[in-house]
Amino acid sequence: MKKVITKNYVITTNSDDLSQLLSFLEKYKIRAYNYKVRYISDKISTRIVLSENVILSIENLPLDEAEKLIPKEEIHSSSYYLEFHNVPPSNINFFNSLSFTEAEFHVFFSNILCKIEGFRCKVKELEVLQILSQIFPVVKRMVKPFNMNFLVSKDRESLICEILLKSIGVRNMSEINNCRITGNKVMYKDSILFQW
Repeated sequence: MKKVITKNYVITTNSDDLSQLLSFLEKYKIRAYNYKVRYISDKISTRIVLSENVILSIENLPLDEAEKLIPKEEIHSSSYYLEFHNVPPSNINFFNSLSFTEAEFHVFFSNILCKIEGFRCKVKELEVLQILSQIFPVVKRMVKPFNMNFLVSKDRESLICEILLKSIGVRNMSEINNCRITGNKVMYKDSILFQW
C-alpha cells in the first residue's frame, strides 16, 4: 500500500498503474472531499463534492460502475447535508422542500438514514419523510431526541402514534391500532401518552 500525491488528490493505492484512475478523475473533474481517493485492487472509493452540502460517496466500485453514478448535469446545492452512497444523486429538490431546522440525510439503495435535530431514523419511502417534516414541530414537543429506527406510517396520526410508542419502548407495529388521537390527547389503550 502506498500514497501517491498529485495536484488535486492524495491517492492510497496498491496499484503501480494509475493511468485509468487519473483519466477517470480528470474526465469528470472530480472534486474529492479532503482530496482523498482510495484505489485498491482496481476499485475506487472516494467522496465527491457535487455542490454545497451534496456528496456522492463511491465505495469500493470498479471505475465503470462508478462512472454510472456520476451525474451528467450540474447538481444544485442543498439546504441540508445530503450524502448518496453508491446511488446516483436524485430528489434534491424534494429534500430542499422539507422544513427541518437542521438535518442530514444519507441515501442508500434501500433506505435513507436521517439525522434530524438530535433524532435518528430510517425511512424507505420519501412520503414518510414528507409527513415527518410536517409533524416534526409536534414531535419535538412530545418527546426528547432518540433513535426512532425505521418509520413506516404513511399518515400523520399513525406516524405520531408510531413515534410516541417507540419513545416508550413499544416497537410492535400492530400496536399502532391501539393508539389514537382524540381532541388534545394521544391515547394508547386507556393511557394518555401526551396531552396538548
